[in-house]
Amino acid sequence: MQRDASIVRLSSLSLQIRLCAERSARLKSGVMLLLDMKHKAIVFCLFLSGCPSVLAQDQYSLSACTSSSASRKVVGGRIKLRLPKGAVVKEGRDIDYSDYAVGFGPKKSRVWLQGIYGPVATSGKAPEGWLSASVEVTRRTWRFADLEGVDVKGKLANGNYWRYFGQYGESVRYYDVPADAAAYFDGLLNNVCFLDWR
Repeated sequence: MQRDASIVRLSSLSLQIRLCAERSARLKSGVMLLLDMKHKAIVFCLFLSGCPSVLAQDQYSLSACTSSSASRKVVGGRIKLRLPKGAVVKEGRDIDYSDYAVGFGPKKSRVWLQGIYGPVATSGKAPEGWLSASVEVTRRTWRFADLEGVDVKGKLANGNYWRYFGQYGESVRYYDVPADAAAYFDGLLNNVCFLDWR
């Protein structure tokens, strides 16, 4: 029974170790795993520079945008952010994409939540540099009908936060922002709706 419990603990850690090992290979760090089954001791030596702890990973569904969504100021392509009154917004366009930014804080120290959409505007994946710079990462996926996207959050070593929310062709993100800005931006991202073209 004790051996079974050890195996369960080992398998639950194996995913995190594998993720850390993959990251360490990219970072040229080392991972050493020493298993001493004779003495029933498991010793993990992780020599990783900034391998983030991997937290909850689950899936949730986005709601469809309704006509009441249009009664408020919204930005985005299919991923629509409903903005509060008085929100600071910048919008732009090019031949193959549109973008926008929602500001937080006084003009002198304002930080931005940025969105972009277009046929090939974004890969739909959180940037590797963001992941490797993080001390903590939470990965989730979202669905709308048969479409799927990612929702990845991270905490940097300096205590600031980032989040990447999107799918191929559209993303909304912020990077290296303080906790109060992250809370404001998360409030917007946690209430997005999805424009149903079916």
